[in-house]
Amino acid sequence: GGINAATCRAMDLIVRSRTQEAKSLVESVLEARSNDTRPPINFYFLKGYLLEESGDYASAIGYLQSAQQLSPQWI
Repeated sequence: GGINAATCRAMDLIVRSRTQEAKSLVESVLEARSNDTRPPINFYFLKGYLLEESGDYASAIGYLQSAQQLSPQWI
């Protein structure tokens, strides 16, 4: 497992249009890693993407901005 496997799994679910499962996975990773010294930036991005896809643009922007602030060179 690990974070890399979870990233691959989330992307697989998104590509297969299994959005609810992807959302659950992303949320569980963010919750489990909420106190990490190195936050899972890619999951902030994925959460923003999934929120945007569901039409929740205001929340999506917040997650995407968090990802950008945590790693400006990544986004």
